[in-house]
Amino acid sequence: MNRIFIFLLMLFSSVSAIAQENSTFEINWLSLQKARDTFLIRQKPILLYLHQQGNDSSQIMLDSVLKSRDVSMYLNNYFYSVLLDVNSKEKLKFFNDSTFVPKAKAGVHPLVNYLTGGNNTFPAMVIFRNNGQGDLYTTYYSQTHLFPILIYYFEEAYRTVTFDEYLEYFRMVYPEKSTTGYSMVRSVTKWYTMEEALKLQQEHPKKILIDFYLNERNLSTIMYMRTYNNSVIGNYINEHFYAVRINATGKDTINAFGGSYSNPGTPHPFHQLAVAMLNGQMYFPSLMILDEQTKMLDRIQAYLRPEDIEPILQFYGEDKFKELPYNEFKKKFQSKLPIR
Repeated sequence: MNRIFIFLLMLFSSVSAIAQENSTFEINWLSLQKARDTFLIRQKPILLYLHQQGNDSSQIMLDSVLKSRDVSMYLNNYFYSVLLDVNSKEKLKFFNDSTFVPKAKAGVHPLVNYLTGGNNTFPAMVIFRNNGQGDLYTTYYSQTHLFPILIYYFEEAYRTVTFDEYLEYFRMVYPEKSTTGYSMVRSVTKWYTMEEALKLQQEHPKKILIDFYLNERNLSTIMYMRTYNNSVIGNYINEHFYAVRINATGKDTINAFGGSYSNPGTPHPFHQLAVAMLNGQMYFPSLMILDEQTKMLDRIQAYLRPEDIEPILQFYGEDKFKELPYNEFKKKFQSKLPIR
């Protein structure tokens, strides 16, 4: 995967939303200008599919993979999609206002050369993140191999891990040959309800770790299955924390912190407690750590692997935060995870 950087002129929305399902099986292809204009109103990843006429792999991917029900619905809900003919004769204006004019002689469009860095292997995709950074993928992708890529961008796993790091854990939970998704295993981390954790905290004070999740987010599932179920991580949490999992769109009434929180279902799908504790920043998975008096110590809204969360847990679990900043602690930290 090669990387390019395109910086768009825009203001970013601070709150992400859950998209409504679209029933069409055809991708809603946009022009470059329409994708840019719509992006400025509401930020979603932009996928440019670089299609070459007469290229069998390009045509098969366009006719089968990109027209499948699951792929087309996912792209229509969560992406802005642009179909770009690599041999187009049109003058094209790109997102950064640069204009590209094709040469009179037939060949690859100069915008395509710009996007690929001259690596003209097709089919190809360029996927732009919400910050305008674009990543190039140059090969044919089946649906099985395309979905992890799409999930990586929509759920913003790139905020904390590279694609290869993410894909390693993704395949642990969703094996390529799996026909049933993932199989449940015994939970290493002991999970409590919010009410149970607060009651236990009064009897035997410990910090509280809260995992806000969405069933619709693959990263929430991966973190639950591979991070919290890691034996080193789970056992450490059980010793130093009361762990609570809260479905951010759950319907249960939660009595906590002197109030009663529910999910009225309007005007958004989120539970009142999730909205309050996350300050309306509805990104998942989200980790929150409270001290023994339920004061918030930290809120981390990102996907975390075992090696990412381990120093965070120890920093708070052993009160190291009272002695030095996290960056200084991290320099001295020694992991107890097995060497892989």
